[in-house]
Amino acid sequence: MPNIADLMIDIDGKKLSNDEYQAHANNASNGIDYIVCGMKSVANLMFWAAANENYADEKTDMQNIGFLISANMSFLEKMLEIESCANFNLDKAK
Repeated sequence: MPNIADLMIDIDGKKLSNDEYQAHANNASNGIDYIVCGMKSVANLMFWAAANENYADEKTDMQNIGFLISANMSFLEKMLEIESCANFNLDKAK
């Protein structure tokens, strides 16, 4: 699993090797997949938890999940930017 801190760099304008650009693109793509899959799983769990008559904390949990999704969106946007930049530089090198 990629470390988010490793992805939070600006590779635009830096001279990296093709292998380094490919590694950044792969890590960003994997990070995006992990977050999207995790958010889908959280949504599925919340759907079934809300349907449970004995589940009483849905409001607090929904607020916390809202915060989680909001925070993850910033990471997703940065990872998409890194992936796009790395792929652009890879294409330019061909």
